[in-house]
Amino acid sequence: MVFESLVTDLINKYLGDFVENLDKSQLKLGIWGGDVVLNELDLKESALDDLDLPVKIKAGHIGNLTLKIPWKNLYSEPVIATIDGLYALAVPNVGIKYNAEKEEKEKQAAKQKKLTALEEAKKLEAEKDKPKEKKKDSFAEKFATQVIKNLQVEVRNIHVRFEDKYTNPKQPFSIGVSLKELLFRTTDENWKPCIIKEAVSQINKLVKLESLAVYWNSRTELYEDRPNLKSWLTGLKGAIAADSKADFQYLIKPISSVAHLKLNTKPELQEYSSPKMFLTIIFDEISVCLAKLQYNDVLEMLEGFERVALMGIYKKYKPSVPLKGNIRTWWHYAYTSILEETVRRRRKMWSWSYMKEHRDMKNKYREVYIKKLESKKVSGDLQKSLDECEKYLDVFNITVIRQQAELEAAKRGAKRAEDKKNAGWFGGWFGGGGKKKGDGKSKGEVENIQEQFYEQFNAEEKKKLYDAIGYQENEADPTLPKEFVAVRLVTKLNNLSVMLHDNSKTEPQILKMQLKSVFASVGQRPAANAVKVDLKMDKFTLLGTQQEEFVPRMVTSITQTEATQQALSLLDVLFETNPLDGQCDTRVRVNTRPVQIIYDAITVNQMAEFFKPPKDIQLKQLSQAAMSKFDEIKEQSATGLQHAIDLKKYTEIAVDLQPSYVIVPHGGKWTKNKDVAKLVLDLGNLKIGTEKSQTDDSEGPKSPQSLEDVMLKAYDKFNIKLDRVQLLMAHAGEDWQKARSLSDSNLHILCPISISIVLQKCMFDKDPRMAKMKVAGMLPLLSLNMSDHRLQEILSLVQSIPLPESAPVEPADPFAEGPGVLPTVDVNENRIAKNIVISEEGDKKALQTSESMEFVNYTDIELQFVINEISLNIAQRLDNKDVPLLRLAVNDLGTDVKVRTFDLIAEAFLGGIQVQYLKVNENQKAFKCTADEPRSQYVTVSDGVTSQLGDKLLQDTDRGPAINLVNTPRPQGSKSNLLAVHFLKANTDGPEFATTYKKTEQSLNVEFSALELLLHQESILDLLVFAQSIQPPKLTEVENKVADSKPEEKKVKTTKKKEFTKDPEVIDMSVKAALKMFSVTICSEEKLITDVKIKGIEANVTLQERQTLVGALLKDISVRDPSPETFYPNILEIQGSEVLALNLAILNENTAGDRYDNMNNVDMKVEVSLGRIKVTFLNKYVNDLLGFLDNFQAAQAKIKEAGETLAEYSQDAVQNLQETASRLSLSVDMNAPIIFMPQCSKSYNVLMVDLGHLSVKNAFEMPGKRSANGVPAVLDKMNVTLTDLKVSRAIVDASQYVKSEVELLQPAEISVGICRNIASSWFHDVPDIDISGNIKAIKLTISQGDFTAMMNVLNENLSEGQDKTKQLPEKPEETTAVSTNVEETVTAETAVSTESTPVAVTSQETWCKLKFNFCINTLSATLYNGESKLTSGLYLHDDKKCLGQFALELMGLDGHMMTNNDMDVKVILRDTIMDDKRPQKIGGITRMMERSKKVSTTDGKELNMIDVSFKQEKNDKNIDVHMSSLYVCVCLDFLMSVADFFVKGLPKQPEVEPPPVPAKETQKAAAVQPKPAEPVAGEMNISVSIDRPEIIMIEDQSKQDTSALMLDMELVFRMRQSPETMDMSAAIKNLGIVSCKYNSRGSGAQILTPCDISFYSKTPKDQGAHMDVSTTDLILNISPATIKTMSAIAAGLSKQEEEGEEEEKMPGDIWQIKKISDCDFWFLKSADDTDNLASEPLDLGTAVDEVLEERGEQSYKEKVYRLFSMFPSCITPYRLLLPPIY
Repeated sequence: MVFESLVTDLINKYLGDFVENLDKSQLKLGIWGGDVVLNELDLKESALDDLDLPVKIKAGHIGNLTLKIPWKNLYSEPVIATIDGLYALAVPNVGIKYNAEKEEKEKQAAKQKKLTALEEAKKLEAEKDKPKEKKKDSFAEKFATQVIKNLQVEVRNIHVRFEDKYTNPKQPFSIGVSLKELLFRTTDENWKPCIIKEAVSQINKLVKLESLAVYWNSRTELYEDRPNLKSWLTGLKGAIAADSKADFQYLIKPISSVAHLKLNTKPELQEYSSPKMFLTIIFDEISVCLAKLQYNDVLEMLEGFERVALMGIYKKYKPSVPLKGNIRTWWHYAYTSILEETVRRRRKMWSWSYMKEHRDMKNKYREVYIKKLESKKVSGDLQKSLDECEKYLDVFNITVIRQQAELEAAKRGAKRAEDKKNAGWFGGWFGGGGKKKGDGKSKGEVENIQEQFYEQFNAEEKKKLYDAIGYQENEADPTLPKEFVAVRLVTKLNNLSVMLHDNSKTEPQILKMQLKSVFASVGQRPAANAVKVDLKMDKFTLLGTQQEEFVPRMVTSITQTEATQQALSLLDVLFETNPLDGQCDTRVRVNTRPVQIIYDAITVNQMAEFFKPPKDIQLKQLSQAAMSKFDEIKEQSATGLQHAIDLKKYTEIAVDLQPSYVIVPHGGKWTKNKDVAKLVLDLGNLKIGTEKSQTDDSEGPKSPQSLEDVMLKAYDKFNIKLDRVQLLMAHAGEDWQKARSLSDSNLHILCPISISIVLQKCMFDKDPRMAKMKVAGMLPLLSLNMSDHRLQEILSLVQSIPLPESAPVEPADPFAEGPGVLPTVDVNENRIAKNIVISEEGDKKALQTSESMEFVNYTDIELQFVINEISLNIAQRLDNKDVPLLRLAVNDLGTDVKVRTFDLIAEAFLGGIQVQYLKVNENQKAFKCTADEPRSQYVTVSDGVTSQLGDKLLQDTDRGPAINLVNTPRPQGSKSNLLAVHFLKANTDGPEFATTYKKTEQSLNVEFSALELLLHQESILDLLVFAQSIQPPKLTEVENKVADSKPEEKKVKTTKKKEFTKDPEVIDMSVKAALKMFSVTICSEEKLITDVKIKGIEANVTLQERQTLVGALLKDISVRDPSPETFYPNILEIQGSEVLALNLAILNENTAGDRYDNMNNVDMKVEVSLGRIKVTFLNKYVNDLLGFLDNFQAAQAKIKEAGETLAEYSQDAVQNLQETASRLSLSVDMNAPIIFMPQCSKSYNVLMVDLGHLSVKNAFEMPGKRSANGVPAVLDKMNVTLTDLKVSRAIVDASQYVKSEVELLQPAEISVGICRNIASSWFHDVPDIDISGNIKAIKLTISQGDFTAMMNVLNENLSEGQDKTKQLPEKPEETTAVSTNVEETVTAETAVSTESTPVAVTSQETWCKLKFNFCINTLSATLYNGESKLTSGLYLHDDKKCLGQFALELMGLDGHMMTNNDMDVKVILRDTIMDDKRPQKIGGITRMMERSKKVSTTDGKELNMIDVSFKQEKNDKNIDVHMSSLYVCVCLDFLMSVADFFVKGLPKQPEVEPPPVPAKETQKAAAVQPKPAEPVAGEMNISVSIDRPEIIMIEDQSKQDTSALMLDMELVFRMRQSPETMDMSAAIKNLGIVSCKYNSRGSGAQILTPCDISFYSKTPKDQGAHMDVSTTDLILNISPATIKTMSAIAAGLSKQEEEGEEEEKMPGDIWQIKKISDCDFWFLKSADDTDNLASEPLDLGTAVDEVLEERGEQSYKEKVYRLFSMFPSCITPYRLLLPPIY
């Protein structure tokens, strides 16, 4: 009969894969003869293969399997299924030997299993959303109900055990699951067992579970090691029989439960008031416990599974011999594994032959699979071809090919159907249209129970069976009501506990979590396809590690309300689909009560130690699998959400999470008996709700609505609100619970904040005007309160909490990575099937809509978030009280983002920012600082500064007066923003990318409106002191050493030639930035120092694949002096419309490859244009500014340190040269600044320095040589030109407009050429840098009045603003001495390090590193007597007032420096000319100085007046100075006139006595004298020679034949200095004086006969000097004519002296007779008085002047002294002719 086949198939299907030696033929024959009893069955080794674990069954046994079916009395007798004794022992796969045939068979079976699962998943995914027909209860259902009615299942004595001794042989472990009894019985209404013989409408089933447990024994005895099967079987049976197992370590302790099942076969009889199935399950307690050893074993087991899986790849190469004695074999195994699975496999996969073979196999499989789909029956050859292809290909390729084949088969089928339709009735006639046998029957015909009964039963048997099971043929299909709950499941768990234990500790319990009274209810309504889930939990407790007698409660439920004292559920969850009210598609409600969370440091540390994995445990593959699973879940969630959105399903959400709070106590320990300081974090109240779209469903007349109203109502809303999130710091005894309810208090660090977020989903997703999703968020206020004292308390609290020890990071094991890095594919069945179905649907939709598709830019997401205000209040602890110090306020911070189909638009804005200094004295006028009182800790502001700045400086706040350090000027009522950012990202595939977006992928616009910065000196100093006081401690020396000892990883960069792939017109990113105004005001308590404003900064950056363009523009900058009395308020201002314009172009790969030879190709182009800037220099203003900056020495030191670091970085970058260097094209065109230097701030007399016009341009050339790689050498030649450089004296009006000026320095031009060798790393024919400069002429024209004005400007401007009475405070002597010593030490160390550091030279070759050449053609100065009358316009000097002219002709500097620092420098001076230009001296002797003509060369070349040569080779230096010729005419009349020009031109200074120098400072100066410098290594030779200069003193300048005295001589001086000694020698040869006529100097009377003078000195190291002076005979020939000439020369000097003394007034009593005793002359004093006078301390510098003044020779002495100081070289030879005092 049919029952035999059914039961036989059932047993074979479910037991055939697990049981060995099961005879299926005998099973079919023996069923009707009685009960089915199977005894002593053995399990297969592959019984656990379905779990995909590297585990095999070592041994398995089934004691008794009984199936009792009363076939003869099926309707009244029970069906009993009994399993008694299921025992299994599993071990890791590593313990099983490799079998190639078996492995291949299992591999193919696993592949087919995956393919079958993929097909099933694909089928379910495709039919998931298709509507299902409602069916009545089928025959099979009725039959199954009848069977279940009296079905009894008994399962007893189940024990499955896994043992592992391979993962860690020293610590073997075992895992086991045991079950004592599971009963499934039929009962009556009172749940007593019974047998139901008649047909009833309700069936009661009792399910009883007893002693279900899971254990994990660490370091235990293994049953695997027992000698025989009986022994381990006895052990497994004994483990179940014992009730208490002390030797078992349970993960899940034995669970016992009772379940009641009610089956209602006819719910329509109760009008569907009772469910069809009602199941109630009750658990008294479930206890889960995990020990430390168990956790370690879990990790080691997982690590072992990974290693087993890895070893499975190489298992076929593994030798079967032991390691000992077979080292060679095992090394060969390692070699073969890597070679076969990595090297050869990769080579094979990337070989052309394998690719062709793989492609051919794919094509073959596609064609064969199409034939299978098209054929009615698969032939043997076709199936064989399919098997061959599927054996070769992997799962991924097979799945993809099947998808392609199905699509191709569908296309062919559609084409055949179309052809058949077009064929007409002839095709139907001849082709046959009859219905074939078997059509109409279902696919599972053999499995259709009802059809089999139709064939096997007669009518009488059918009627009897139908009556027994309650089935009627052609029964009407009842329609179930929507409210009918067909299935209901109720579960109650009284107690659930999870514990962590560590038995190695005194207190083993680490953590215990308890859930009490957990209730769950699930109901299913089939008519509405609805499910309802209710979940409740009453109490949740988390206990920490026991500490002495105290067990901390880390988490406690607060379920009792204060008002009603009623206990509520901690958690209420409701989930319902398709609710009865029809208001939504899905309903979710979550309500929670608050919980108190207390941080316990000991418990947390113990948990960290508990979960610390053992050494060498990485679980890399498991981590990758977990991440893959996480990505899958995330993808499924996103796909499901998107699917629900596409179906326009509405979900009603109501979430209310009451505010829980976290307490972090001081020391990390909380006890009720002892209160401590604590941090309290209130997590706030989270509410989530939904709001359905406001559609008008009323039946009455509808009023017309605007389009905007309709669009606003077309959104479903999700409202998320988080209220009262706050952070408090409470001391012991403070009521923080009360403070939680306040909006602000002294305990608050973070004041309560509220965040609201609104999510909106559009109902119409095809309207481009409406966003599909909107997200809007707002944070009204974010307020933080902090003080230095509170910060220290927080840091103290944090530091008091013991933290867990962090384990060192160990390097990863490279052997755990597997055989290769070959690409892998995803073989997840559900994901692949879902992707295939989605892709198929997408292809179909694409085919349907491709013809009518339009490019519409839909808005997918629109995001808005605004923070109205951010406030940070900082206080300072003073006198045990927090005093407000600083307030930072940020207003209107927000963003707006739109994600559209073809672009992304993001906007961000910042309304304003304000920083206020709050420690301001409230009674400023009454407050004064006196010397007796200490300075107040509050800052005051003078009335003058307040009146000048007004509200910009001071502002009244709720905390008192405040100084606005940073402020955003916003007009009242205006909503202008300080900062606005607009970002646009376009899709390059969009239809309007080239038009609307102008081929720009990303664009960024930044607008900065206005910001005011006030640098208040005292406020900033106070803030710096405050910041210094709260700085964290610096790293200790040990930490610094550890940090310094870390090796630096050097990254080797490899550059590849870049190929451009994009359209050259496409712009990757465009950035535009604009700054309207930025101002900086500097002031102190007493005065306003300066005001700086920058206006109109614009910048743009364009990034492209081939180039980067940068442009910058500065329109205006101004610096003002706010002093009300100054005539020059504008310190810096702009003359013109622009200050600075910069254009920069960076060209990518423009000089790469062959393009490097083109000199027009550069890597960077820079164009700079600078407008005219006017700068006014007032020393008073500069002193005020420097006085402000002097208070910030620390900041200056930081800036200096940063500059030194940058300089070192630049030097390192310069040393890193390449074969091909970058090329920079530079073009600079700038008007240099105009500098005004007034006489003082209240004077209109100014010195005006015009720096002219600067031009910089460069070009590149090739000298013609190439490197070994064919790269040409390139030279960068740059020309720098400065024109129209001039200096003027001017008079300006009140508006600083120049009324009149006179040029002091005539317009000059300076040109500099720089040649840079770009290929200096290998090309050395040209110096690395060659600099040449030329100045044609520098002409100075100065009158005596101009000189006076210049001196007045320098004197008064530099002295203005200096407080002469103000003295710097004295510093302690020790500090000065220490600092001086430190400076000396640093200087000495720096010098030593500089000298001792060797120069890094890569090879012995040396070349020219630097070459320079500078030349000045003419440098002249013309002096004019009198004053320059500046009335209007440009003043020109009168030649009649010209005094003289001094000129230097052709000054040159030439030299070069080698790479080894060798140097050769030459300096020349062709001629020096000085002429007397006074009109009355025309016709006389006017040339006072020039190059002498009496010395000439043989080749006719002109000699230079002065030649200086400097050479340096290694450490030796040679200096050679040669003066070849000199003509000097000493005309005392002219010299005294020149001296008067400068002496009388000096401004008169009031006589001010210098302050006396304290003795301490004198002693300090003496004590701080620097140590003598150490001798320099090497020699230095100095040679000076003068060849016969002509030095002439004339008697009368107006006559050419006047008498004269001429000095003639030759001078040679040499010095040699070495580390051992210093030698000096000097010689004067042919020293003589001749009296002659000026115009005939070749002959005359010899006054001093030529003589020689020699000098020699030698100074050995650390010894005194040895000197030797020798001279020949000195013969003087003096005649009356000579005396007359000398007298005439002296008379000329006396005449000038008399002219100067005419203005002096003579004393009135000069001719009166006086007694000698009344005259106090020094020469009349006695010897004693003279001795007393001599004993008095002589005041140096004044005694000689007093003596000369008494003798009446003071004025004469001053004039001669000035003359000597101006022309020392000319006057020195005539000192013998002057009085002895000179």
